[in-house]
Amino acid sequence: MAVVDAEYKFLVIDVGQPGSQSDGGVWESSLLGRALAIDHINLPPPELVNEIEEPLPYVFLGDEAFPLKPYMMRPFPARKLDSDLKRVFNYRLSRARRVVENAFGILSQRWRLLLTAIHMSPEKAALLVKTMCVLHNYLRTTNDTRYFPAGYADNICQNGAVQEGFWRNAPCMNIDILNTYARRATAEATAIRNRFVQYFSSEHGSVPWQFNYIHRR
Repeated sequence: MAVVDAEYKFLVIDVGQPGSQSDGGVWESSLLGRALAIDHINLPPPELVNEIEEPLPYVFLGDEAFPLKPYMMRPFPARKLDSDLKRVFNYRLSRARRVVENAFGILSQRWRLLLTAIHMSPEKAALLVKTMCVLHNYLRTTNDTRYFPAGYADNICQNGAVQEGFWRNAPCMNIDILNTYARRATAEATAIRNRFVQYFSSEHGSVPWQFNYIHRR
């Protein structure tokens, strides 16, 4: 499990938990997940965005496997997509999460050992994966064009179309999708997600093509 920034660098990684554990379970048992749950992480305070009525907090983005929390936003499930505003929220969340998908994809393509079973003890395998993440961050920081050439990652065009990165043309990691379980969200988390819904469809927070995108067939 990892937290990724906009530059495809790994900010936090959790390596070595059982592969049978769900993504949400890994998150909740990780040091970061536990620290956030008891409010022991010094996140930046909420900020006003384009003078909206209430400030929006800084949040992490996850998929359906993660719980909805005041500090964690997840998409609306399909059964609750009863408005275009919610569909826009899911689209904008998906766009942002592409950065995470690209970071994992680039890491696995540049360090092909991750595409196969690692025949080492769990402790050595975890150390190896951590080392790859550190080297990946170093090469991103130094802007090594051999490691990360132009067009290697996905690019979002001005009309909203996605130009897929070159890394997708190579074999990918075989990832088993585990079952996810619904978790009851707090009223505060639900209210925060609704504020993001309103912001993404407002004059200041929307992008021109988003409604056309969600109505595509």
